[in-house]
Amino acid sequence: MRNHDGEPMKVVVYFRQAGGAVAGTYPLITHWAEDEDEQPVPLFSQFDMDAMADAGPEILVQLQSANRWLKEKQGVVVASFTEMEDGSGRRPSYGAARKAAGRERATVLIATTKALAGQRFAPISQDGLEVVRLEDPDEADRESWARSRNVVVYFRAPAGSDEAQALLEKQRREIGKMLRSANVLAEFVKTEPLLSAERPQLRQALTLCREQKARLFIGTTDAIGDGEVFTPDFTDVPYEVAYRKAYEWPETIPSVNCPFPVALYFG
Repeated sequence: MRNHDGEPMKVVVYFRQAGGAVAGTYPLITHWAEDEDEQPVPLFSQFDMDAMADAGPEILVQLQSANRWLKEKQGVVVASFTEMEDGSGRRPSYGAARKAAGRERATVLIATTKALAGQRFAPISQDGLEVVRLEDPDEADRESWARSRNVVVYFRAPAGSDEAQALLEKQRREIGKMLRSANVLAEFVKTEPLLSAERPQLRQALTLCREQKARLFIGTTDAIGDGEVFTPDFTDVPYEVAYRKAYEWPETIPSVNCPFPVALYFG
């Protein structure tokens, strides 16, 4: 991509990492072409991945993302900076990158916006400086998964028939409000309290979610019978909880328990 003066797009690349040693420079390979006068002109730059084989996995992912963008947009790298994220929110290397971009009339390319050391970073273009942000592939995939229309439903109910039916009905009613245009792949029901720590239905539900990139809708996490509150211990599958008893308002509230003043809304 050329600017208005016919010059190649200049790019300052900004990397981020948490921990480890920061490389002084990242070797570049410049691809060349010939202009109308058969003079060599830079076409685009790419970072030399072979020379960076010992770099940390976090930086390697960013280098690969930057290379794809540079080739697509035909950007020529004029400088690169790496920030060591320490959780403080201070980013002196980003300030240096902005200054370099201002001098060179270049675009700032943020190699990743993902949270590092508890800090996510997604600046915007401002003061006439163009800032381009590259999403982390894994994070972009997870965000897409979290918006998936495919859903797997996991119900929990006691063994008693009447009580089980009532609780299941509450879970189904609340999940029905959440489904809208969702595509339900399967439903699993687990009878509680548990006779063992195993939850085979949950394991099957999670396996299906991972295979189909589906979200998991959990009927309730409330304690059932003499059992304990269900606390999901998985972090890779996006899930939502439909019903908790704490969400319900009692039909009547004793006046002594009412905070004052009270505002009533009828809608």
